[in-house]
Amino acid sequence: MLTLFFKDFEPQYSYHAALISFRSSSAPESRLHDHADFAEFMLVTAGAGTHEVNGTSVGIERGALTLVRPRDRHLVLPAPGGALEFINIAFPVDLAIGILDAAGVSAARWFSAADTPLVRLSENDMAELHAVYLDILHRRLQGPSPLDLMRLLATSLARWPEAPSPGAAATPVWLHSALVQMRDEENLRRGMDALRELTRVSPSHLSREVRRHTGQTPGQWLTAARLRLARTLLATTTDPVERIARRVGFDSASYFGKRFRAATGLSASEYRRQRVAGVLGSGSGR
Repeated sequence: MLTLFFKDFEPQYSYHAALISFRSSSAPESRLHDHADFAEFMLVTAGAGTHEVNGTSVGIERGALTLVRPRDRHLVLPAPGGALEFINIAFPVDLAIGILDAAGVSAARWFSAADTPLVRLSENDMAELHAVYLDILHRRLQGPSPLDLMRLLATSLARWPEAPSPGAAATPVWLHSALVQMRDEENLRRGMDALRELTRVSPSHLSREVRRHTGQTPGQWLTAARLRLARTLLATTTDPVERIARRVGFDSASYFGKRFRAATGLSASEYRRQRVAGVLGSGSGR
């Protein structure tokens, strides 16, 4: 079996990106392989096919987003008589983990999961993510940077549902769907109004189910989600702190500052300086 190394692609850059098209009528272009030191996102943009990964065959089609980790043995095949197109973005795992750590996000959920992470995107998410992937693909020609990788991780990993607590009951479909959609910036700004519209259940039932499946009240969950997005925006944009506070749904910049310090032990400005400095430092020398 073939083992690939990141230095075989872009040793001087923070990621490698390519638009790949397969046709079943052509000679096979994909070989069974694994990665020594890098991961890759595959976003299927057209057609359908099969992803053979770790001995399991998974059907993929437009809107399928897969994260392939080091040691995952895989190959991609188009459907019989058809074609398959996807954008492939590969990146060093150690750099990605450094970025996630800087944003206060545990990487274990994705890079240590037992199953290969796969999500099937809604049409809205697909349109948004496709635009981001195309932009990052084009930026590769200008010289990729760690900031591009920050954007890739932030927009891609946000599409996965939250990891359940050990022994937790399965989250109802209506609640799971609503909480995933609440990651959208516009929904976070609208807050509880958006959550109630997305769930369409009584306030008491909503409160009970959110508590049961997240361990938090709806208000606590909403505040945590807003602060989580704020940390990402602080690490991946140059927006002023006051604008970030508004973007994630806080009407008062001072209240945002109090909640942010209570959650992280740092002011938003201190957090940005420390995290961005740490992430850019982790990408130096590549």
